[in-house]
Parts: sequence; C-alpha cells; structure tokens
Amino acid sequence: MKSRFDLFLQLPGLLAYSALLCHIGAIPLMMAQDSPLRSDSKEWLVWHAGKPEVVDPATLQESFYAYLASPSILATPAQARMKLLHQCASQLGPGVAPPDDLGKAYELLQHLASDPLDHGRCRALLRAVVNASSMLAGEKNPRASEAALLRQKEILSWNLRIEQKQQQQRIEDLGPLPHKRPTPQATPTSKAAQQLAAVDQEIAQINLGGQVSDLQVRLELQELALRFLRQGDYEEAILAVRFYRGLFGDWDPPLRLGRDATMEIAPEDGKAALGTIEFLSAQDLQAINGNLSSCTILLEGNHTLAASGHLLAALTRGSHTLEVLSYSENSKQKIRQLAQLQRSLEKSLADKEYAEALSLLVKINAVTDDFDATKYHAEIQAAKSLSSAHLLSARTAGKEGRTGDVMKELMLAEESWPKNPDIAVLVKEFAGSVELKNSSLEEFDRLYATQKIDEIAKQRLRFEEVLADLPARHAQLVEALSEYYAIHEGTERAIQLRDLGNRVSAWELADALSSKYPERKELVALCEKTLSGVEDLATGLKKARALEGKEPASSLSLYLQLQERYPQSSQAKQGVERISSSLLAR
Repeated sequence: MKSRFDLFLQLPGLLAYSALLCHIGAIPLMMAQDSPLRSDSKEWLVWHAGKPEVVDPATLQESFYAYLASPSILATPAQARMKLLHQCASQLGPGVAPPDDLGKAYELLQHLASDPLDHGRCRALLRAVVNASSMLAGEKNPRASEAALLRQKEILSWNLRIEQKQQQQRIEDLGPLPHKRPTPQATPTSKAAQQLAAVDQEIAQINLGGQVSDLQVRLELQELALRFLRQGDYEEAILAVRFYRGLFGDWDPPLRLGRDATMEIAPEDGKAALGTIEFLSAQDLQAINGNLSSCTILLEGNHTLAASGHLLAALTRGSHTLEVLSYSENSKQKIRQLAQLQRSLEKSLADKEYAEALSLLVKINAVTDDFDATKYHAEIQAAKSLSSAHLLSARTAGKEGRTGDVMKELMLAEESWPKNPDIAVLVKEFAGSVELKNSSLEEFDRLYATQKIDEIAKQRLRFEEVLADLPARHAQLVEALSEYYAIHEGTERAIQLRDLGNRVSAWELADALSSKYPERKELVALCEKTLSGVEDLATGLKKARALEGKEPASSLSLYLQLQERYPQSSQAKQGVERISSSLLAR
C-alpha cells in the first residue's frame, strides 16, 4: 500500500514534493545567514492552563514606554508579509492539506523565510519542514542504498545456497550410509554467511533509524509550534501546526512535549492536542486585532486614556506581531505624550510639587477627554489644607511661647507641603526667636552630618531663612540642594533614556551618578535596574579602566572594541581620547 508521501511524489503540476526536494539542495545557502530564533520572549507573560498571565507588570510597563518611543515598522513591507502569512495558512487550510497544497505552501514559506522581517522565525520552521520531508523522502537513509543492500543480500543468499549445495554433494560422495550423514549447513567460518549477517544487521538499523527520525521530526515541529505561541509569534505557530498536519496526515495529534508543556496550554482537565496551539494562537490574534481597532476608534474620539489601555493590552499579547509593530506612529505618539504627562504627574505628587502637578493636570485634560482629575485635585487640596492647619497650630504655639510645639508643627506643615509659601512667612514672623533658630540649626546640622539630603530639601524654605546670615552653613545648604537636584534630575533622565530604548546612555548616566555619590544606595539600585542589556559594556569598561595604568595599549584596544560595539557609549569614547592623549604625550 502506497504511503501519503508516495502519492505526494506522483502529483502533476508543481510536482509537489518533487519541487520541495529539488529546493533542498539550495537551502543550506539560504540558511547560511540565518539568525537564531529570537529568545527575547516576553518576560512579563507566561501561559498557564491555556491562558496568558502577566507575571511582571513592572517589566511590561517599561516595555510599553519603550514601544511607544520606538519607530514603527513600515506599513508596506509589514502588510506584504502579513499577506504572505495569510496565503500560506490558507493554502494549508485548517484540515489536513493535500500534497499539492502542501507543496505550494512550502514555496510561500521559502519567501517568508527570506524576508528581512522574518528574524529567524519562518527560517526555523523551514528547517523543521525540510527535516521532516527529508525523513519522509528517505533522504537520511536513501532508498537507493537500501535497494543496494537488498540486492547484496539476494546475491549473498544465493552464494550461501550454492555453498550449502556443494557441501551436500561432498557428503553424498562419502558413501551409502545416509543415516550417518550430517545435516548440510554452512561452516562457521563461511565468508558468505558472515557477510549476509552484516547486511541483515545494516538493513535492520536503517529501519530502526527511520522510526527514530520520524519521532524526532514530529517533536521538533511540535516544540517549534509551542515556542512560537510562547513568544507571541501566532501566525508562525499556526503555520507550524498546519505543516505538521499536512506532512504527517494527522489532523489533531496529542501533544508529546511533556507534562510542563501540557500544563501551559491545556485547560483544567489536562488534555492538550497540537490543535490547541492553533486555537490559542487564533484566539490571541483576534484579541490583538480587536484591541488595536478599539485603540484607533478611541483616539479618533480623543479618548486617549482608554486607547492607551487597549494598546497596552495588544502589546501584552502581541509584542512580536506585525500588527502591533507596524501600528501607526502618530497614534503611538499621542499615547506616549499622555503617558509622559502621567508619569510626570505621579513624580510631582510623590515629590509634593503641587504647583507643578496642577499644571500637568491642565495639560493632561488638553490631550484627552476621558481623564478624571477629580481625585488628584482632592489629594492636592487635602495636603495643602493639612499644611495650612499645621501652620496655624505653629503660629498659635508661638504666641503662647511653646517653642517646641512651633518646631513640631512647622515640620509637619513642611512634610505635607514642602513648598507652602506661608512657611517662609511664618519663619520671618518668629525670626527673633532664638530657640526656634537654634532648633532649626541643630536640625540642619544633624541632617547634613547624616547626609539626609532629601530631608533637607523638604525643609529648604525654613533652612534658607534661618541660614541666610550664616555663610558656612548656607554654603552647605546650597551644596546639599545641588546634590538633591542632580540626583533627582539624573535619575529621571536615566529612566527616560531606558524607556526610549537607549540602555547604554541610561546605564552610563546611572553609573556616573553612583560614582559621584557612592553613599546613595538608591543610585546603586538604579545602576542595577538599568544594567540589563549592557552587561558586557559594564564589564569591558571596568577591565579597560583597570588596565589604563599598567597596560595602556591593551586598555586602548579594549576601549576601541567597546566603542565599535556600543557607538552610544560616552565612557568608551572618553577612554579612547584619554588613553590616546596619554600615549601621544609620552
């Protein structure tokens, strides 16, 4: 009975698999420039029981900011690739593709694999399809080789029979005692018998090798389909499933990748087949397209906040999809503007910079109609009212001569609203109070000695009034405030650079701040937070610096390598200039 593959070879027209096998010779050349299948899968998303779950919201949010700032893929090549992907999937169909359609889909897969937008996805699938077709066609164990072995076996068997017949003849020539004659058999040292045993063993190994190869290529395609699903390459996952069906003639085989893989995509009953991957992929593609469509409609109505939520949902599931990567830059820019204003608002509120926060609320309301600023206004007003209440208590305590209570209430007023202009007014009212001034001086000295710069900044209005006529301490105040602003502005800039995708500059800025202010633990944390993706640069710079004194030539060589690999690195550039000047001066 002829196999599905044998029928495949007999098809007219494109000759289906014949065409496929003819292409195999050219595939190694095409594969030479292959990049490995991307491993930068979504760190914030995992699959469990057939549902994607966000496990790292912080990473997702950071990636969303970076996505909004990144340029979109050009629409024309993206649409051309999406069209090819849909054609290939349609050619294979949802069932078991007939051989002729399978051959046509293979040709489309070749075009997809050579596309610059492929990033190794369809190339990996193409390799798996070629491996499967090679196994099915006998490329690993050619039929010609097996046929030659069978012919050799036939010849050896014939020679062995002749040998046995000759032995029989010699026995008969010994005499008329048939009951004493030994049974004719090949001698143990017979060369023909040894050769025949070796050929039988080689044929058995070919048959066993075919069975092992069949299992391997099936698992390879199944694993690739699941990997595509995990990474959000849903179109490619569907193609992998459909090629599997067409190649092996199996519509919905069980998933054979182990319990862990099954737990990822199987519903609660624990049953999962290969078709489950296609179902989940199609489901996610539908959800992504729905979110992108809703985002566009909401932006047209100036509901930017709601649109941002839909675009985030689309990115969560489809960060690798062409639909998300080619989404309109103008639309992304609107959402990015709102996101930046929201982040600035959060920072202003955290720093209790309420005048700035109120200004940002006005700007936010100008770019979107669906932002509710009520709670923010209420929060700001509550903080201002509390600060005013503490100032009133401080003024009352001062009039009653309770200096300790004045200081306490004044600090509470500063804590609620550091930039309350009435704080300076109150301090001037009690400028003649020696106890108040001494308490403020003691507080400043304590904070400065322990390098609690943030606390000094919160009470800067009072300290500026009290220390105005004390040059030495006023200089310390200026120094402390300068450090405070440098750290806060630098931290904000580093985070912005990281969100824009400029990881090199983000880490170098954080590293420079940490080197300048080594006692600030939050800067060490900032360095660690921005280190991802530039670990090799950090290691290389450290090594280059260590070599500057004793091996300047080696140090320069390392700096040059780092500069070539990381063109954005200012530290590598400075290292090159520094060592070059040093060597030329010798």
